[in-house]
Amino acid sequence: IFLNRHADNSYRHSMQGLYVMVVYGVGRIVGNTVAGHVAASSLTAVFTYAAALCGLAVLLFAFAFHDRSQPVARERAVATTLPAE
Repeated sequence: IFLNRHADNSYRHSMQGLYVMVVYGVGRIVGNTVAGHVAASSLTAVFTYAAALCGLAVLLFAFAFHDRSQPVARERAVATTLPAE
């Protein structure tokens, strides 16, 4: 949804393809390599770091991808549902 809103029609599909390659390709390779090294010392540490990264991702989604146009849309919706005087 974020890419669809911010990408121009002429290169939207290319951006989506690049995003998929970065997230699924590079993320899996780097994640498995790092997790393997951490698991060699402690399996509990792998799950602790994974939980911390999930928390960081939640914060990233909550703040970085926040739709700032939403309050305006909400005000418009309220204005259209109020009875006419």
